[in-house]
Amino acid sequence: MNKGFTLVELLIVVAVVGILSLVGLTLVGGLVGSNVDGDAAATNMTQYVQDLYPEYTSIRASCTNADTDGDGYVRCTATALDSKGVRITTPLTAECTGNISTNAWGVFVNEGCAPIKHGAGYGR
Repeated sequence: MNKGFTLVELLIVVAVVGILSLVGLTLVGGLVGSNVDGDAAATNMTQYVQDLYPEYTSIRASCTNADTDGDGYVRCTATALDSKGVRITTPLTAECTGNISTNAWGVFVNEGCAPIKHGAGYGR
C-alpha cells in the first residue's frame, strides 16, 4: 500500500486553492473600492458647481456613498440659488470622488467631479 499523495492529486489541490484565492481577492478588492467618502464627494461637488456657475450661491450638494460601477466616483446632486436669489428648479448632477490618492508616480487619480456618462460617446 502506498502512503501519501500522487503528483496529480497535489497539483489538483494547488489549482483549486489558487482559484479560490483569486476569487476571494477579487471579491475583497471590489468591496474595498466600493465605498467613497460621501462628505468629501459633496465638497468636491460644491466646488465643481461653483467653478461651472460662479454666480450661484447657497450651493447644497449631496452624494451617495456607494460606487456602483467601480470607477471610484459616486453620483452627486446639487441645488443652488441663481444670481437673482431664486432656487434653480433642476438639480445639477455629476459624478464625484471622495477618494484622493496617488498612483506609483505620485500623480493624483480619481479626484474632483465629472459629468455623468449618458451612453456611447459621452463621459470622461
